[in-house]
Amino acid sequence: MSGNLLVLVPDIPAEGKTREARKAVYAQCGEASLYALPPVIILGKTEKNGFERKSWHKDITLTSADALMSVFGFVLHEKETVTAIQKELGLEVTPSGLYIAAVPVPLPGNIEIKMKRLRLAMLKKTECGYYFLQ
Repeated sequence: MSGNLLVLVPDIPAEGKTREARKAVYAQCGEASLYALPPVIILGKTEKNGFERKSWHKDITLTSADALMSVFGFVLHEKETVTAIQKELGLEVTPSGLYIAAVPVPLPGNIEIKMKRLRLAMLKKTECGYYFLQ
């Protein structure tokens, strides 16, 4: 991935569930890219260096069945809410979602991550990876 990324940071319970799921997947396959990004929903690339602070109160449930490979990596995809927020922010509408790994990985069938509050943030690209702007 190149360029800065606008992302949604889920609420604390969803962040914890995402970390648990990643830990279980890592124990199965040892894929290091599981930890390349924090637990965030990727919205898309941006050329901007800053962002307006916003948050949304939306009930979203992501499951193992929602997984797909996108241009941003292997994600748990949620189309309706993410697409609406991408449009609201003037981003290109592309399949994206909760980052899992850079490549497809085997997911346990019991992953269920519920979110109620999402906060806009940015992952700024550097030569060593990304750093988180909140």
